[in-house]
Amino acid sequence: MLLCDCDNALKQNLCEITNENSLYEKVLSIVLCAMVLVAMLSSSAFAVVKSVHLDSTQTIAESGLVYGSWKLITASNDKTSTFAVHVLPKYKKAGIWWNGANEKIVLRPGTSIGDTETKRLSDEYYWKLVLNPDGAGKYGCTADGTIRQ
Repeated sequence: MLLCDCDNALKQNLCEITNENSLYEKVLSIVLCAMVLVAMLSSSAFAVVKSVHLDSTQTIAESGLVYGSWKLITASNDKTSTFAVHVLPKYKKAGIWWNGANEKIVLRPGTSIGDTETKRLSDEYYWKLVLNPDGAGKYGCTADGTIRQ
């Protein structure tokens, strides 16, 4: 009888240890999954897209800043716009905003561009996308654009 009691106690202890390990494994799995999720979300932060909207009462509109050595831009000029719109990707180097376009981009009313690459620079800088109607101080255009990596 004493041997059976010891055997039962051993089985019970073994069962408890196994259940504790199972709980430990579950907690560990949850922690690891949470770490993977955080890593995935933080890596998508590098795929930042900044938008810009020019409405008919504005003479110029600028996107927020993004960082990198080059960017992809998109833009469209609404068909109701009075003028063509200049699409100007710019990067800031030594405190000055430089033209980052490979070529001049001017959108007539009702036209758009898809993913268009900026210049590829050897170093990384802050970038923005500027939209403005053709002509100094002009307004009457509605346009949209994005800048991203």
